[in-house]
Amino acid sequence: MTVGAAELVERTQQMRMLNLRLAAAVEGMGSATLISGSVAGGKTELLHAFADQAANSGALVLTAVAARAEQPLSLGVVDQLARGTYPRRGTVEPLATQLNDASLLRWHDQSPEAAREKGWVLRGLGQTLLELAERTPLVITIDDLEHADAPSRRWLSMLVRRLRGARVMVVMTESLRMAPSDCADRAELLHHPYCRRMHVEPFTRNGVARVLNQHGNPRFGQLADEYHALTGGSPLLLRAAIEDAGSSGSPIVGDAFGEAVLSIFHGLEPTVVSAARALAVFGTRLPSELLGRLLGVADGLATRAVLLLDRAGLLDHGTFRHPQVRAGLAASLTGEERKALYHQVARLGYSVPVPPVQATFNNRRVRRPGSSHLVPVAPKRTAVRERVAVVASTTLPSDGPVGPNGATVVPYRVTAADTDGTDELSEAELRVATLAVQGYSNREIAGRLYITVSTVEQHLTKVYRKLRVTSRNKLPAALGIKLPGFNASVGKAGTT
Repeated sequence: MTVGAAELVERTQQMRMLNLRLAAAVEGMGSATLISGSVAGGKTELLHAFADQAANSGALVLTAVAARAEQPLSLGVVDQLARGTYPRRGTVEPLATQLNDASLLRWHDQSPEAAREKGWVLRGLGQTLLELAERTPLVITIDDLEHADAPSRRWLSMLVRRLRGARVMVVMTESLRMAPSDCADRAELLHHPYCRRMHVEPFTRNGVARVLNQHGNPRFGQLADEYHALTGGSPLLLRAAIEDAGSSGSPIVGDAFGEAVLSIFHGLEPTVVSAARALAVFGTRLPSELLGRLLGVADGLATRAVLLLDRAGLLDHGTFRHPQVRAGLAASLTGEERKALYHQVARLGYSVPVPPVQATFNNRRVRRPGSSHLVPVAPKRTAVRERVAVVASTTLPSDGPVGPNGATVVPYRVTAADTDGTDELSEAELRVATLAVQGYSNREIAGRLYITVSTVEQHLTKVYRKLRVTSRNKLPAALGIKLPGFNASVGKAGTT
């Protein structure tokens, strides 16, 4: 029995290895494979592609998808396998009958008598499948194993121990996590000599180019670097970016990309999401020890959280790949939650880099391009100026010249007093105003924020009205920002 080559980008080696293990299982050398990778990193696509090929080659394929919401259902994954033949949906009657009997057991009973009874039931469920495999090769696929219920995991471990001489192949996927929640069951599973691990990496730049070339638009292939920088090689984010791009070919952050980001966050652990929110609020990399204390975890786990966000395509070495993703996540926190983070950092006594245009907090300084001279900016405190600190880094880089006017922000020590104030401008209005202050034209602002020129003009009109200014040149003074070459007293660019 042979399985044809897979048409998957940068997954040929993994598919070839799965095919070899299937061929061995057909000859009576059963095995189990655990495919690991980042959330939405292409594991499921690989699993489905292999299941298709295995079914076409004559194997009986049983499928299941574990879900966090179904963890309280004892043997829920096994029940899916019993009723999940593929590609034609059907039921393995002997297994379904046994499961009906097993449902009467008290799976949470930890007494020795209950443990013996459950052990015999699990052994019987596994033996039913082993007997079925004597008539036809059997492939069992389980997606998102980390969410499987405990009895199903114990049953799976028991089945894998009996794969020697069986025409059974088990293929499972799991997402990379902070730490496995089922350490004992997972360790026992991986300890079996018939279970091997396989890793799925994000797409490389060449892999992104191959995916883009499959869409027929010649512009796609010329923008592989931009798409890889935006998505980090995440298959889900790449597909979403291509969908948003449409016929133009240019990578943009639209509705599909936003939904893909939400899907990734849904699959991440709460601690990892909290790490992303902290990074979004401060708009910069944070030391492991500081992030760990903010999250209430060890430094190593804080580093692991950042790594998982990197692998998911959201961060690039600890900073967000796209300002709109950072801004959207920061906006998911209330003003009180953001203030609490700043207060906590202040109490811990850490110095953190300030997001660009953090001109209104105490001790902020601006470095002139090409000069080591630091220009102190007098502390000014209004609600609008406080908001600049939160949203400015959604549009500007955290180091180096930040626009035609070329201001570079120097790190300072956060104090609790820096976070007072109320909101006046919206996040979108502040993003536009921040770029306008830096000297970008309306068209350039539209291009950087992926909005229309008309939308930029509307935002600026509202900003002028709220700040009671009549021209663009007066924005820096209204926001409390001092730029090299800007003379606030005359309201226009001058010489210094």
